[in-house]
Amino acid sequence: MVYLTTKFNWNDSNSAAILSIAAKYFSGEAFELVEMQAEQLLDSGQRGRGVYQNIAQWLSALKNNPELHKAVLAFTRALVTEHNRLPAFKDELRQQKLSF
Repeated sequence: MVYLTTKFNWNDSNSAAILSIAAKYFSGEAFELVEMQAEQLLDSGQRGRGVYQNIAQWLSALKNNPELHKAVLAFTRALVTEHNRLPAFKDELRQQKLSF
C-alpha cells in the first residue's frame, strides 16, 4: 500500500482497476485512500466531470468488493449529502450505479 500512498497516479485511466486489485488484498487501506482522495478533491474546490468521473469510478471499483460494499454506499451517501449542490457529481455516481 505504500505505493498507493506515495506514487499512485490518481488520474491514470487504470486507477480504478488498480484500486480494485489492491482492495482484494488491502480492502480497508484501499477504502481509506479513496476516502481521503475524494474528500481532498471535493473540499479543495476542484470541479468538473473528469474529477467526478474519477471519484465515481474509484468508488465503483471498491463497491464490487463484498467487504467494502456497505461502506462504499454509506460514504457515497455522505458525499452526496455534503456536496448536494453538485448535480454533475450525482450524475456520475448514478452512472456507476452507486445508489444513494
